This record gives sequence, structure tokens and C-alpha cells, in this order.
Amino acid sequence: MIGADTFSFPAPELIDGTIRSNSSNLLPSNDLQPGTVNSVQIEFDGRYFCPGELSRMIVRYGPASSPLQFGCSVVVGVAPALTTYTTLVCKTSDFSVGIGARLTVNIAGQTVVSNDTITFPALPVITRASGCNDSSTDNSTFACGTDGGQTLTLYGENFVNPLTVTIGGARCTGEVANEQHTRATCTIPPGTGSLKLITATVTGQSSSPVPFLSYDVPTISSLTSVNCTSASPVVITDCLTHGGSQLIIEGKNFGGGGARVLIGSALCQSPSHDSTTPHRRMFCTAPPGTAPNLGVLILQNGGDLGSSSAFLSYVQCQPGYKTDPHDEYACAECEVGAISEVISSRTCTPCFSGKYSDPDTRATCRDCPAGKSSPGGTSSCQNCTIGRFTASAGQSQCVECPTGSYAPTNGSSGCLSVDKGHYQDATGKGVQIPCKPGTINLVGNQASCQNVRGLWFMVY
Repeated sequence: MIGADTFSFPAPELIDGTIRSNSSNLLPSNDLQPGTVNSVQIEFDGRYFCPGELSRMIVRYGPASSPLQFGCSVVVGVAPALTTYTTLVCKTSDFSVGIGARLTVNIAGQTVVSNDTITFPALPVITRASGCNDSSTDNSTFACGTDGGQTLTLYGENFVNPLTVTIGGARCTGEVANEQHTRATCTIPPGTGSLKLITATVTGQSSSPVPFLSYDVPTISSLTSVNCTSASPVVITDCLTHGGSQLIIEGKNFGGGGARVLIGSALCQSPSHDSTTPHRRMFCTAPPGTAPNLGVLILQNGGDLGSSSAFLSYVQCQPGYKTDPHDEYACAECEVGAISEVISSRTCTPCFSGKYSDPDTRATCRDCPAGKSSPGGTSSCQNCTIGRFTASAGQSQCVECPTGSYAPTNGSSGCLSVDKGHYQDATGKGVQIPCKPGTINLVGNQASCQNVRGLWFMVY
């Protein structure tokens, strides 16, 4: 006769904070982190486990999205780690994944879900970075200081402590993941360059690198030299054309070392970073040069080139001078009769005919005054010789006095008419000739004298 009484198993109970793995030397905690996707043996304490009813004991676990995804095989009769009425031992599945997976224990239909969790390595995923100047068009942050120190926040999933974050291969220190495993923070290391790859690593599994961080470009706020003249905080002039001007450059985001300095397209020689403030102060020696208004730029080591915010000018050849044909970094005075009207002239230009170069400056061609002339290319004008003249300034040659006139001195600006009783029948003469006996000139300015008899007959 079969009795009507029935027997039911009591619901299992789990004790919080007891999940552990003695085989992996992991002490009891609320979140066990085996550090591997391979099978590990775990233990946890409670009550009403039934080691004699192996077929009725089912343990499963998984992430919140799939809490029963993996099975944990109950271990019975394998001392010293074996399941008792107060300790349950099981082996996880290979290739387990999931953060904060809770265990579901079912014994003969009675089910309990643990508060303790197991976190298996899962591939971290970075979806966004924040901390410097966050982009409004993508998921990156930019203009981070090259000296580091700013706090970087990564957004994504599967961030588990302990984790390692690198930026362009450099360690981002002080990494901490939040409890939801969706955010991690760290301190940005010093660095240079744009679109640096960020990688997060958890228990040997690394995220796909993402180009979500860019350091700032170098900027110059001060440019000085004892060998040059300061025109403004970022402009110096009259630097040594043969090179050797010692430059001091201040600003920010130069990088920690190895930066180069460009003056125009030439490299500044012997660049170095200040030992105390390398990201903010540099030194170099200006190369030879002659040009004005050359942009001074800093090229970070492994990073970016700044924009022109500082300028350098070498000593300029002044008007009246040209580049020395024997030394391109020196100036030479313009040759006699030639001028240069602007600074930095490479050549001098001969004065045109009728003009002469100012002997004091050789920067201007002046018109020859009346009474003088010049064929061009001279530093002075020549007086018109006796019998010749120039009536106006800027003449290339003197003109002969016409008949009936003469110029008795050098440097004449006009010719004298012959007096009454005189004549001049040739051009270019410096004297007047008295009329011969029997001839007369009653009005002057004549090329000849008239016969007296003929004049008497006409008068009579």
C-alpha cells in the first residue's frame, strides 16, 4: 500500500560574501573575478544543499541579459573540495563571459538566486572619450595638454577593475571602473599628436583601439633674444645674419622633449627643452639668414606643427645698400651712381640720364640742376662747358648756344645775347665778336653785322 504522504526539499539558501575559489586562491568576496574564461572551481556557503541528490541539483549563471546562459557542474565526492549540506562546489564552463553574473541554484524545483556575482573577462568596448575639449561631431576629446594630468573618462562596457588603459602606447594612470562597468577614469599621461589610439585591457583582453584623443598643438607666447631687438612679445628684429642669435621661446604644449623649431623653412640649431618646464620653454640658436618676418614654429616630437604666432627678422640691408655679392649674409654700399630705395635689396639700380645718386645716402636719384647734365650712372652732375647750357633740370646733355648768343662760363643755364656792335656767327661759343670796321649791329643778338654804307643808304 502506497502512503499518501509527500516529501519536499527545503529551498536552498545562499550566504552573501562567501563565493570563492580555493583552487585559484581567490578569497571570499561579493564579486568573484577568476581572471580567465577557462573553467574554474568555485565554492559558496549556504544551507539545504543535497549532495546525495546530484541529479536534482542544477547550477547555472550568466550576465543579466542571459542569466542561465552557462552551467556550473556540481562537484560531489572529490575531497577536500566537495559539496556538503552547507557548501556547494561546482566547476564553471569554459569560455564563460559576463560581468556581474549571478548564480541560480535549483534543487528539486526549489530555486534561489545569489546576491554574490562572478565576473568573467569580457572584451572591453570603448564608445566615447571625454575630459579635454569634447568634440560635438564625434566621440573624441581634443586639445589635451601635452604635459598630461587631465582626467580622462571612457564610456562603453565591460570595464572591470583592475584594468589598464593606454593612450598611444603610454599608460593612463590611476584607472578606475565604476560599479556598472560602463565607465572608467584615469589620468592622461604626457604626450603629443592627434587621434591617439586608446586601448582598455581587462585580464588580458584588450578593446579595439579607438582614435579618441588628440593632444593640443604648440603655441608661442614669448620670443626673446639678447642678440636681437624686441618689437613685441612675439616679434624680434635685427637678428644676426650670420646666425648665432640665442633664442628663448615660451608658450605651451611643446612636448616633453625632442621638439624642433623652424624659422621660416630653416631649422633652428641645437634645440633643447627647459629641464624644469619642458612643455613650456625651449631654447635654440638661430641659423644664418637675411629675410624679414619669418614665422617661428614648433614641431612636436611625434606630434603636430604649431601655427605662426611669433616672427623673427634678420638685420636688413638699408636703402643705399645691397646684398654683398661676396657674402650673402652681409650688406655692401651701392656703387657710385647707383641706388637702392628699399630695404633688403639684392642689387642697386644705376640712376637714369639727367640724374645723379645722392652721395650721402645713395638711396635716391636726384635731377641734375639747370646748367648741368649727366649721362646716367653717376654720383654727380657735370657743368655745361663754355658755349653750352641746360635751361631746365634733369637733362642728359648740354645744348650749344645758337648763333647770336654765347655762354662765357661753365655751368650756364642759358645763353647771353650778343651786345650791340657785336655778333656771333657760330653755335656753341663762349664769346661775342666785335663788328669789323665798316660794319655795325644796332640791336644785338645778331649772327652778323651790317655794312655801314648800306645802312646809311637805307636811312637816307
